[in-house]
Amino acid sequence: MGTDKALVEVDGVPMAKRVADALLEGGCEEVVCVGGDAAALERLGLQTTPDGHPGEGPLGGVLTALEDAERAQHQFAVISACDHPWLTDEAVADLITGVMVGGEVAQAGVTDGARPPLFFAATVHPTLDLVRDLFARGERSLRWMGARLRVFSVNTIPPEVLRDVDSPEDLP
Repeated sequence: MGTDKALVEVDGVPMAKRVADALLEGGCEEVVCVGGDAAALERLGLQTTPDGHPGEGPLGGVLTALEDAERAQHQFAVISACDHPWLTDEAVADLITGVMVGGEVAQAGVTDGARPPLFFAATVHPTLDLVRDLFARGERSLRWMGARLRVFSVNTIPPEVLRDVDSPEDLP
């Protein structure tokens, strides 16, 4: 993108703020941004925590998020990338329901071999224990989810709300 994606505006609102608003409106008690430009995110009214594993791929960010959720004594965590500006509160609520009734992890159903988006809900334990173990063994991707945890596929989330922004061409 050439710039911090979290701060790129979609319809006049930075993507990180759009995602945070959907998370809060969908039922999350609090939202904490992992890494990024803390000062800029805080100016948007967002809470931040430093990435405990910068440059270590998506699993490092997930590990930081789950460790933060554990410190806050949350039973569940909803984890989303900042580049899902069309995320809705309904999608968040569906994931929360999915993890509460369906398994250790709930993620949007994926079709046509598409890679799953970085958007899922998880029980903090045992997910954190598994992520710590995988990270210590050198894993950095998110392929571990379906193989190691009970994953509940939430098929009510429309794919368009999970479109991510990887380049300027992905913006409206």
